[in-house]
Amino acid sequence: MMNTKIYYFSGTGNSLHISRTMAEHLGDTELINIASLTNDKVVFDTPCVGIVFPVYALGVPLIVRRFLENVNASSSEYVFAICNSASSQGMALSQTQELLNNKNITLNASSNVFMPSNYLPFGGAESEKIQQHKFKEAKIKLCDFAAIVKQKASTAVDDAKMPPAFIVSIIYRIFRWWIPRFARRYRVTNECNGCGICAKICPSENITLKDGRPVWSDHCECCMACIQFCPQSAINCKRIPPDRKHYHHPEVKASDLLVR
Repeated sequence: MMNTKIYYFSGTGNSLHISRTMAEHLGDTELINIASLTNDKVVFDTPCVGIVFPVYALGVPLIVRRFLENVNASSSEYVFAICNSASSQGMALSQTQELLNNKNITLNASSNVFMPSNYLPFGGAESEKIQQHKFKEAKIKLCDFAAIVKQKASTAVDDAKMPPAFIVSIIYRIFRWWIPRFARRYRVTNECNGCGICAKICPSENITLKDGRPVWSDHCECCMACIQFCPQSAINCKRIPPDRKHYHHPEVKASDLLVR
């Protein structure tokens, strides 16, 4: 049996890359895509368990929240979490701690890693210089954090101090209501060739093909995978300039994130 399992959620590759990096440092590690899980209940059954995810609206993505709520039992001696954000982790780590505490599971260590943003409403991809700087800093931070995990050391959850917690709470409450409907804003251009990659990588099975073109339902995760990985750049978002530069992690391919 593996010594470590890392459960990850990744829309455009940042969290998958972090998980791969941690697995290289830790060794004897299995990576599990949260989007691929079909069982209602999850059991943490290895000595060490990791949870890796991006920060959405200063909190935990809905798919990760459901995953943590579905943890049925744990025999793990050590649990760690890594979130990644473009600028602020908000209360994502304390939310993770609270969700685990509800299952009588201790979050022993946690960390936030800054990675390039993929969220088009806040602008296109960051410059190559900024991306490379974040990759370099992330590599150092993950090496240091892996050493903490190897030692089974404990760290305190350290939420971002800004914005204030009550503002984060309001933003996140709105996010939980609004995000599943976000895909109503997506539009498909005539560049679409019906390849179906968007449907295959959608973590919430929110996309089906009708007459060779994607159609979205109302359980979007707002991960932007469909837009960022479209090989024809045929998916746009209402009220967002179509020429905004797209982003996915340069070492992650769409085929790495297939869930069906």
